[in-house]
Amino acid sequence: MRNALILACVVAVLGYFGSKFYLHDKVTRNLDKLIAAAQPMADISYAGVSSTFSGELGIDGVTVRVPAFADPLHIDSVRVITPGFFQLLGLTRLGSGDFEPPESFAVAFRGLTMPVTADYLAAVAEARRAQLAAQDIADSSPECVGKYGFSPAMLQQLGYSSIVVDASAGYRLEDRHFIVDFTTNVAEMYDVAVTLTFEGVPTPQSLAIGAYEPRLVNGRLEYLDRSLEERVMQLCTQQDLTEDAVIAARRDAFQTVASSNGIVFDEYVMDPYVEFLRGKDRFVLTAQPIEPVNLRQIGLYKPSDVPALLNLSAEAL
Repeated sequence: MRNALILACVVAVLGYFGSKFYLHDKVTRNLDKLIAAAQPMADISYAGVSSTFSGELGIDGVTVRVPAFADPLHIDSVRVITPGFFQLLGLTRLGSGDFEPPESFAVAFRGLTMPVTADYLAAVAEARRAQLAAQDIADSSPECVGKYGFSPAMLQQLGYSSIVVDASAGYRLEDRHFIVDFTTNVAEMYDVAVTLTFEGVPTPQSLAIGAYEPRLVNGRLEYLDRSLEERVMQLCTQQDLTEDAVIAARRDAFQTVASSNGIVFDEYVMDPYVEFLRGKDRFVLTAQPIEPVNLRQIGLYKPSDVPALLNLSAEAL
């Protein structure tokens, strides 16, 4: 009996490491093919591939260089997250007829690092300015407020030498609901977490032919300030702006972002946002529509009607 138990343990260990070797070998081969295909547009390298029994696959030490720019982009790791190792192995059947999507799946970036002096960030800022000029948009707000984003020079004035980002996107299947999660954590700036719950569960077939109708049951956005608002207030007041003027400009910037996405927020959102700007750390926006809302049809409504359609509310904490 004892020998049989030992044999079973040895077989299990050998099976685990054998499947792990198979997974790493398959991922490495596919990665090398993708990197070779991307070679004309980007030079990508990585240090290695890792995995865990809990269901995570990591591509570690990623460096991306684009020929048009001298500065590289570094990522500590890109991770694929599944419920367990066997679900992770199941991803190797992606594209085959017997592929079954796992009950949860996410892709995460850890330690995506961009120095604020990087030439590609300067190019992004220049493209933003050109876009505003093409749309004949005159930004009369103080530059320190960052209504249309912060330039590399402004980021330096705010005290940042680099932008370090952790981000993830994934889904969960729970009680016939399709739940999508997004997170973004920017070191010493802010954290954002978004959860959207949809009615019904899409299938690979319905997604492939565009037949899945995303009907929102509820949603939640949580924004946690890590120091950005404090830095903006300090820099703007040093430039002879009053606190009320800074808050008004940041409020206008928030409404501008909403308007560009087809929403005009009402006082039930804007009043708590102003309260947040006056010194709270956390801003929470929730959607609780009376009936599930087809997100593909939101564009049919006037932007000022969308908050009522989604039954939006907010609070500052």
